[in-house]
Amino acid sequence: MGIVGFYFLVMFAIGIVASRKIASSGDYYLGGKSFGPWFTAFKFASTWESGTKLVGTPGMAWNVGWAAFVQGMATPLCYFFSFRVFGQRLKRACDKFNVITVPQLLEKRYSSKTVRVLGAITILVGLGGSLVAQYKATGEIFSSVLGMTYVQGLFIGVLVVGIYSILGGYLASVWTDFVQGIVMAIGSIIIFVAAIRASFGTFTLNFIPRMNEALAQANPSMLEITAGGKMPWTQIVVILTITLLVGIALPQQSVAIFSMRDVRVARSALIICVMFSAILAW
Repeated sequence: MGIVGFYFLVMFAIGIVASRKIASSGDYYLGGKSFGPWFTAFKFASTWESGTKLVGTPGMAWNVGWAAFVQGMATPLCYFFSFRVFGQRLKRACDKFNVITVPQLLEKRYSSKTVRVLGAITILVGLGGSLVAQYKATGEIFSSVLGMTYVQGLFIGVLVVGIYSILGGYLASVWTDFVQGIVMAIGSIIIFVAAIRASFGTFTLNFIPRMNEALAQANPSMLEITAGGKMPWTQIVVILTITLLVGIALPQQSVAIFSMRDVRVARSALIICVMFSAILAW
């Protein structure tokens, strides 16, 4: 409980410090478009891979085996599409039209408020599923770690995020994501080593063949990409499509691209994101 309380205090402190750095609406919504590769990468990657990879994927893997890691294997392509295929174009358009959201960009690009409204509605519909997944993960984690009910854990998680976001705007969001990204990476390494030692008695780099042998004995379908039909190809295609287009489909991801210092940041951010993803994948 003490560690969790300290974590909350750090998040609140970041929100307060960030609030003192805000001098304009541009600072509040995009952090003044001043972020380099490290902050951009950690903002983008930790937002995309938080509840999804640390809570959702392990839970799915327990049920279907290797099929759960389809999204994880496609994540490097997600970063490539987001930063190299779409990202630089989005950043140039954002700066050219002086906008802070994708719907605004659509309106300026096509000179149509209708396009802006349709874009906003589409994003809200898609964002709903993403928010549900993230907040569900928040409620599950807090209820498990703190021994409270799911609703109480959900309320605390929403409250903490809401306070530092309102105080410090996007700047606070980036700083907290950077801190949380570091915690996620270190935690993933510790859990990875501990899990291998708990499973095989000692840490070994030859864990994949030994793990496959154990899965084959327990349930051979866990070695199949469709998990014996539990994860049909249609679901796999949907997962891959969402993963590849996440950089422009979700506002919490595209805003990281809009807030880059310049288009050159995208190249380094791509490399950092892939390295971050590789650490979390295990």
